[in-house]
Amino acid sequence: MLSKVFIIASILLTQINLLAQQAVNTRNENRATAAHELESIIIEAKNLDNKNAIVNIRSRTAMLLSFSDPARSEAMFLEIWKLRMNKRKGLR
Repeated sequence: MLSKVFIIASILLTQINLLAQQAVNTRNENRATAAHELESIIIEAKNLDNKNAIVNIRSRTAMLLSFSDPARSEAMFLEIWKLRMNKRKGLR
């Protein structure tokens, strides 16, 4: 008798436990976190004083951004190119 009650209770509690668990979409959360971190790096790179560091960091962020937003990435590369060319003109 006690074993029947235990089996029935186990089955009922197992089903309730399975219904309580919800699948979390970690892939979307990871993408959102990565996009947010990339945006903060882009913003912080604008505040640097060293021009070589600016070119290095912004080119890497533009490369990473090319996977999700190619148009913005291309604009960033063109901006980096102009910054680099202006620096070269200043050296001549």
